[in-house]
Amino acid sequence: MFIAFIKGISIAAWVGLITLAMLAALIIGGWKAHWWFAQHNADNQAHVIQHGYANQSSLQTEITADISKIDDLNLEYTNGGNYADIANTEHHLLNVICGDANMLDAPMPNDEGTFITAHCVDGHAK
Repeated sequence: MFIAFIKGISIAAWVGLITLAMLAALIIGGWKAHWWFAQHNADNQAHVIQHGYANQSSLQTEITADISKIDDLNLEYTNGGNYADIANTEHHLLNVICGDANMLDAPMPNDEGTFITAHCVDGHAK
């Protein structure tokens, strides 16, 4: 019965069905390719922003400012500040500094670089 049905379909109908199937495959494939390219473009833009001059220089500025804050906390501790509060704040700042330093493309110069090497491992405080 099925074979008789298939034999009864004209060549024009077969061409139409094959064309319709190819058109559906092309539309679905194009739709999937669009989303693949959109994701690739978004990833590329994020990479460009992360490694751009403005972001890198602002990270270096933040690191320098946070290291200065740690120096101020150490001075506060030597002047009789609350050790527990100072230690918690310092540990938080160290994690921020190490996380920022981990996003840099080039090492920090001079004292900042020495500080980061001494206190950071893989983006986290030692």
